[in-house]
Amino acid sequence: MRRRYHLMTPEKAWQRYGYGVSVEFFITDYFYAGHKDIWEMCRQHISDGICQVDGLVTVEERAHVTKLFYQYVRNYIDSQGGIDKLQLLNHPDHDFAWHEDLDKLISDLKELETSYKETAQSETATTPAFLTPARQDLL
Repeated sequence: MRRRYHLMTPEKAWQRYGYGVSVEFFITDYFYAGHKDIWEMCRQHISDGICQVDGLVTVEERAHVTKLFYQYVRNYIDSQGGIDKLQLLNHPDHDFAWHEDLDKLISDLKELETSYKETAQSETATTPAFLTPARQDLL
């Protein structure tokens, strides 16, 4: 097992693979997707996401991260007084939260596109006239 996984804590596993959502949102999302078991939610989440974040991983590394991720979720549930004390989202609120996230993503992408266009225009404006587009690789 690689060092980064060997030294990982449950908190670091959540930070790296929790994608910035709350535990309540995570559980709600998987619940509405048909998962009822917390371990299965964690296993599926890590199985789907770890390769997107880290590239290729071994079965052992994936199992280790799943265990840590599950441990974080269980610790959180216990710290809140049990699963019945969590503030899970109802279905309309869950869908609304996804729409808010999608709207923010679209807004961020538009800002990035605008920034990219402005950068490209300023670079074009400062390109010496004697450099043809084919020779701009010299910059």
